[in-house]
Amino acid sequence: MSSEGSREIEGARKRLAAANSQATASSTNLETIKQLLAHAQSMSDAAEKEKKDALTALKDAEKRWEVIDIDMDDIDASKKDSGSNKQRKVPALTPNAISKMYSMSMSSEDSSFTPILQVIHVKKISKEGDEERFKVSLRF
Repeated sequence: MSSEGSREIEGARKRLAAANSQATASSTNLETIKQLLAHAQSMSDAAEKEKKDALTALKDAEKRWEVIDIDMDDIDASKKDSGSNKQRKVPALTPNAISKMYSMSMSSEDSSFTPILQVIHVKKISKEGDEERFKVSLRF
């Protein structure tokens, strides 16, 4: 066999070895990607379950503490005609819950009970002229 033929055969062998190495690496990468995808799907499923559980817990707590949604007008009367009249829901204690807290503080059943509201968070949400609006989170 001529030296030209030997070089061609050696070149073909090197090319085949490189292709085999590339195929092995690609296969390994594909398996890793499949595992990452399965893990990401598992994490996504767990996050969705936690979101549902958290929503259920929130609804249970709101029901237990008699929280209701009331509509508050976000804008003043002068802006109502502009077509940007938006409504939003604001959690609030029912009159019954407030009455219950008040009556328990006056009750002879448990004279040590004094309702206390703890300010958890105060956030400025808007300022229109001299009026400022805040969102306040309280804990009973």
